[in-house]
Amino acid sequence: MNRWIHKLTGVLFLAFLFLCISAPKVAYASEVTHVTDDASIFTDTEKEDLEEQCNQFYESNNVNVVILTTNSIDVTRKEYMEAYYNSMDTVLSDAVILLINMDPNDRGVELQGYESCEYTLSDDRAEAVLDAIYPYLKDGAYFDSITEFLQEVDYYVNLEPTTTYQHTEQDNQDYNEDYYADSQSSDSETSFAAKSLRNLAIAVVMAVVIVFIMAYNSGGRMTANQSVYLDASHSRILGQYDHYIRTTTTRVPKPKPQNNSGGGFGGGGVSSGGHSHSGAGRSF
Repeated sequence: MNRWIHKLTGVLFLAFLFLCISAPKVAYASEVTHVTDDASIFTDTEKEDLEEQCNQFYESNNVNVVILTTNSIDVTRKEYMEAYYNSMDTVLSDAVILLINMDPNDRGVELQGYESCEYTLSDDRAEAVLDAIYPYLKDGAYFDSITEFLQEVDYYVNLEPTTTYQHTEQDNQDYNEDYYADSQSSDSETSFAAKSLRNLAIAVVMAVVIVFIMAYNSGGRMTANQSVYLDASHSRILGQYDHYIRTTTTRVPKPKPQNNSGGGFGGGGVSSGGHSHSGAGRSF
């Protein structure tokens, strides 16, 4: 009897071992498409490279990093990203999303952190990440900007959370009000400045022409020359003198420091699906 028990135990062990060997291996890479380049700012090779970098990031941090690019959206960048996360929340979970919008009327970048990333990539840290990639975006070095972005995010998501602040719907409302107010005032200021410069240029040209005409007609024409008063055969130079008349100083304005912020929009909020998130954004 004991012999049969030993044989049965051996058979069961071999069967278990076979199942372990033949069982499919667990896929550590996320099944999420990490790079969606609708604006076609990456080459095919760059896109494949970035997708691989995002997969490696997931394997190391268990955080999905999603890169979105677009040429046009009908809502704010923030709302666009919130809608994206709402549609993908069951597979994204802990996630960092970066949107690059190439629309000339709303050219900018937006960053959001969800779940644990809302706290490891807080609003302030998100601003710091954008500070790091902003020069690349301004220069059109989009691939380099994402490579730098991944390095920055990898650093921050491995730090201790900086806050337990939960974003609210009011944050979204404040953001949208600031966003549209800034966009409208920016367009108005640009239009006003352009008109003012044009009017100033016209006024300067007219003033120069008028002054020139007045100066030209201010006195009679000279009809005599030096030969009327000078006897060349009996004239010679008796002395020379240098008289100091005046000093002319030219002032050059000191160059103002460059502002790399590009005009900040941002902060966290909560999506229509109820997902609280951190965030930051700016134009470039």
